[in-house]
Parts: sequence; C-alpha cells; structure tokens
Amino acid sequence: MKRAIGRSVVWNAAGLVVEAVTGFLVMPFLIIKLGQATYGVWIVLGALTSYFGLLDLGLRGALGRYVAFHRSSGNQEGVNQTLTVGLTVLTVVGSVVVTVVVVCEPLFFRLFTVPADEHGAVGLALRLVAVNFGLSLLCFAFEAVLWGFQRFDWLNTIAIPATVLRAVLTFALIGSGGGLVVLALITLGVTVAEGLAKAVVCFRIDPGLRVGPRHLSRSALRSLLGYGTWALIFLLARTTRTQLSPLLIGAQLGTAMVTPYSVAARLLSLVGAAVGASVGVLTPFATVLHATGQEERQRRLFVLGGRYACALSAFLIAFLLALGGPLIRLWVGPAFAQSVPLLVVLALGELLPATQWATYSVLNATARHRSLGVLGILEVVGVCALALALLPVLGLLGVGVAMAVPAFLARGLGPMVQGCWVVGVPVRRYLAEAIVPPLLCAAVPAAAVGLVAEAYPPLTWAWFIGYAAGYAALFAAGYAALFERDRLKRFLRRGDRRSALPSGSDDGGPGSAEPEPGEGNSGFKSPAGGLG
Repeated sequence: MKRAIGRSVVWNAAGLVVEAVTGFLVMPFLIIKLGQATYGVWIVLGALTSYFGLLDLGLRGALGRYVAFHRSSGNQEGVNQTLTVGLTVLTVVGSVVVTVVVVCEPLFFRLFTVPADEHGAVGLALRLVAVNFGLSLLCFAFEAVLWGFQRFDWLNTIAIPATVLRAVLTFALIGSGGGLVVLALITLGVTVAEGLAKAVVCFRIDPGLRVGPRHLSRSALRSLLGYGTWALIFLLARTTRTQLSPLLIGAQLGTAMVTPYSVAARLLSLVGAAVGASVGVLTPFATVLHATGQEERQRRLFVLGGRYACALSAFLIAFLLALGGPLIRLWVGPAFAQSVPLLVVLALGELLPATQWATYSVLNATARHRSLGVLGILEVVGVCALALALLPVLGLLGVGVAMAVPAFLARGLGPMVQGCWVVGVPVRRYLAEAIVPPLLCAAVPAAAVGLVAEAYPPLTWAWFIGYAAGYAALFAAGYAALFERDRLKRFLRRGDRRSALPSGSDDGGPGSAEPEPGEGNSGFKSPAGGLG
C-alpha cells in the first residue's frame, strides 16, 4: 500500500508541478496580451460556469467511490451501472447548463460592465465556455473511473500533455492576436481531446467496462445521490469560497479589479495544491487504522501528519509573506503592487487551514466529515457578510479580510479542535508537538529574509532565486535542529565509527548503526515513514 501511495504522490506531484509552471507563465502573458479588463472578464466567465458545477448533485465525488467499491469486490455489473448512470445524469446536467447560459446571456451584460463593442466576442466566449463545462462533466466521469481504478499514472500521463498543449496553443494563438473567443476554443478543444483519451484508456484497462441503456439502474442512482449529498455540500462550500470573491469584485469594483485579486489568489492556491497532493494521501492509512481499531497509531498519525502538513504549509506561506512582493513585481510587473497587501492578508488567513490536511484525512476516515460540510457552509455565510460590509470601505483589502477570518475559524480552528477530540489528543499537546515548532522554523527565516529583501530588493530573477535558496536553507537547518536531532546524531556516530575502522574493513558487522528491520521507512512502525 505504501508503495502504491508513493507512486500516486509522485504522479500527482508531477502533474501539479507542470500545472503550476504553465499557469505561472501563462497568466502574465494573458494579462499583457488581453489587457487587464479583458482578462478580468475571462476570470469572471470561469467563475460563473464553476457555479454550474453544483448541479452535478455531488456525482463526481460519488462516481469514483462506487467504482472503487464495486471493482474491489469483483462486481463488474456494479461498475458498469455506476458509470452508465453517472454519464446519463451528467449529460442531462451539461445540457441544462448550456441552455441556461444561452437563455440568460443578456443578464450577464446587466451584471457586469463590458464595452459595447466587445459584447459579441464576450457572448460567444461565454457560450463556448458553457459548452466546455458541459463536456468537462463527461470527462470527469471517466476521470473518476481511473481514480477508482487507482491509475493515477494514467490520469497524469494524459493531464500533463494536455496542460502543456493548452499552454503552447495559448502562447501561439493569443500571441498572434487572438482574443477571448480563441482562448475559449483552445480550452474547448483540449478538453475534448483529454476526455477522449481518458475514455479510451478506461476501456483498455477494463475490457469488461460497458455503457448502455441496459445498465441503467435505480439502485445505482439512489446510491450515487445518497453518497453525493455531502459531496455536494463540500463542493458548494469550496466553489463558493473560491469563486464568490471574483464575482463580488467584478460586480462592485469592475472586472478590471478582478485581475489583481486573481494574482494573489493564484499564488495562494498553489500552497493548498502542494500540501493536498503531499498529505492528502494519508486518508487510506487513516481508514485502515480506524477500521482495525488501532487508536494509538491513529493518534500518532494525527500528530505526526499534522506536523508534516504544518511544516510544508508554514514553509510555503512564510515564503510568500517574506518574498511575495518581489515575486509579484518580477512575475506580472510593478503595476500589480496592490496585490501584495491582499496576498499578505489572504496568506495569514490560510496559514492554520493549510496545516489541517492530516486532520481532514482523519475526519474523513472516521466518518466525521459532516462537520466539515457544516463548517464550510458557515464559512461561506461569513465570507458573504464580511465582504458586503468591508468591500465598499476597504476595496480589495476588504475582500481579503472577509476571506481570511472565516477561513481561519471554519477550516483551521474548528477542524483542529474536532480532530483532537475525535482521536483523543489534547489540543495543548497537538499545538506543542505539531503546530508551534514548524511555525517557528518558518517564522525566523522568513523574518530575516524579509528584512534583507526590504533593504536590498531582489530586482532580477537570479537575485530572487538566491533569496529563496537562502530562506530554504535556513528553514531546513531549523527543522533539522528541532526534529531530526536523533537521526543526525546516529549519522555522526556512524561516521565516527567508520573513521576508526582499519583500512579495507567495512561497517556492516554486528556493531553497525544501520536501521533495524521495521525502523525508519522500511515499515509502518512509525507513521512518519509514510509521510516523508
């Protein structure tokens, strides 16, 4: 299991790196070529169609679960029924989305200010984006099948070239003068190609996979909808949290102001993606421990997993706090200086939530995940109330505060307290062992590098990389001093023994300091072995 999880992490990390790098390059290119206002329209189009994803009734999450469930028991008909019912419902949802967008297109131009001479292009782009979303739902069905088959290798083998192709076409065609319509066509074409590739791979991996009317089943529909209820709540909270702010900014401050917000939000989203890809794979481990009643190991996994999640998230967020300003200036230009204070506020609000990925895994594994949905809805209510109150007064910074405060409470403090209660770990112990030390490891280097960068700003990428390397080295030294002292002592003692051996002898005898079987990463004696 550990080896399979390790492969999944590697493939997910590869896909994340490619997506992050291409997004990092494409975003400033589009801002320059399309203009800040037009790029803001593109972000708003994406935010609007994302809300239509709530119409899938949570099926995208339920499909993968039931495919995995039926496949593990050898129930091929159950797999076929799940896929057929899922595709049928998602096809209906996609058709409804396209119809609603076409009918309500005039409403878009009433809500958002778009120059009259751009109405035609923006309207066509909106319709293309809607069609793309409808087809994406079908792609998600086959993606869920591959997820259920645990073929993350194939998922990323297809997704990585698709991401690169989308970026290459964007640079080539938008660079040649294409606008929103061309950008929408690129997105649609790559979506179709990616979906077809995933469908072909699904049928090749499982020759018994079938889709047809005879596989329609009411029981499969009930199962999918029943499981999808809480998945829908999670999706509702997540989509609203990420897409509400661009819509509020576009409606009240104008679409041009969406772009500075998206710059800060884009950088911060990479933190969640990195921590999720690395620590999110703990859920299967936590599920096994819960199912077999290994409560003490569950507690160790909770604390050690929390420490690793906190270390990674603190490292990344402190990096943005210390060097986010120079990074934005080098990345998209000094014109987006207003994104810097917004990034600081959003990053502070996401610090505690980003440390709780191991907690989310434990709560899902122990079937205590309903509270996450309730907290998600409360977070959305808080964001709406604060944004409406603060946006007219503080502008973009008000949006940052409106997102940061509910995030800290609903996705940080709330899950942390519940996770400690579920596994039986005192909150004080969890803070002392999992949260405070990693935060100190990041805070001191970030403060030092931030002060130096303020006095001597990095004006080139080479200079910036040097600052980043210095920060990483200081963080690694602090982390090793706090958490790796025993391992370092064993390494130094081993070196001393080697230097004392006669020439020609080796250090493999009974006195060797090599780990015993089951120590370190060779087994599951310590949960940390599955986290490194």
